[in-house]
Amino acid sequence: SGSTTNITYSFSENGCVSETTITYTVDGPPSLFIGGLNDGDEVCIGDADITLTGLPAGGTFSILNPDNGMIGIDNDVFQPGIAGTGTHEITYDYTDPSTTCSNTLTISVNVLALPTPSFSGLDAQYCDDADNVSLVGTPSPGADDVFTILNPDGGNDGVFGTTFSPSLA
Repeated sequence: SGSTTNITYSFSENGCVSETTITYTVDGPPSLFIGGLNDGDEVCIGDADITLTGLPAGGTFSILNPDNGMIGIDNDVFQPGIAGTGTHEITYDYTDPSTTCSNTLTISVNVLALPTPSFSGLDAQYCDDADNVSLVGTPSPGADDVFTILNPDGGNDGVFGTTFSPSLA
């Protein structure tokens, strides 16, 4: 709660003094928190929708998307696929019902485009005794990137780093 102060008004007329006092309270804005995303987070456009939590409860989420207006928020859910790529400002507005003081908290979230990988070096058919084949990925694979062959059984047999081994597939 805020600070309470008294103001006294004194008035004198013909030697008689009278005064009145009014008490008032000054409340600060409510402290706000957004859960589900943090300021500066990056998500991919193909990521699942993200449920947001505003505290104190009872506020309203909105988004200002510089490219296409107020889309990408549905109630308390951020929708990266609808918001589109780029940086989006998500705002939580709340008014305290007991003090009528309001506050706004804004975070920025960057929605990243999905990469478009391709690779070469793989023929359409191999004999199981064929030599190993080097696969070349575009863009070049980094430390966190992998080649995976999806067989009908769900395995990734035959690929080790950027090498395909037909005898192990």
